[in-house]
Amino acid sequence: MSDRFHRAAKDGYLEVLKESTRRDCNQPDEDGLTPTLWAAYKGNLEALRLIVGRGGEPDKCDHYGNTALHCAAAQGHMSCVSFLVNFGANIWSLDNDLHTAKELAAMNNREDILRYLDTVSAKQTTTDPKQVKKLQDRALKDAEKRQKEFDKIQRKADKKREEENAKLQKERQKIEKVDERPQGKLVWITSCLGNKEK
Repeated sequence: MSDRFHRAAKDGYLEVLKESTRRDCNQPDEDGLTPTLWAAYKGNLEALRLIVGRGGEPDKCDHYGNTALHCAAAQGHMSCVSFLVNFGANIWSLDNDLHTAKELAAMNNREDILRYLDTVSAKQTTTDPKQVKKLQDRALKDAEKRQKEFDKIQRKADKKREEENAKLQKERQKIEKVDERPQGKLVWITSCLGNKEK
């Protein structure tokens, strides 16, 4: 897998991003970050606009449940947050720790973003409470599903690490047995040879 578009999103190289396809814009790296998420995380608004315009999904999340809105809010990129909200990103999405983007903004002392998202959430709740409830329920269900998947991946990684450690321990024991010199036999042979010479 090439990380060409991920790097372009991080650094804001628009000419490279103009060559990307929908698939490229949504391709996760080893941490689950897509070019869409990287552009939001780094605050590259023009790159984010271009990527989303080419099919990058702002509500797609990394392995930890962070969406583009989570990334932009936590990092304090107000222009990206505003763009994502106006584009229709789900402000109710939850990360694996069940935090919304608004909560991440609060935890990271992003007061302007916190006020903005608070205003947007209040407006959405007042305008269409049923739709908000659906979005919140779906966000919780998705987060719980991701948590289970993440726990499964963690258990699998832990089991693999334990197996590798056991294998390494066996290898060490073999090496230690080979390195052990039979000290007692050597002394006995030397003493026997010494007695014959007398």
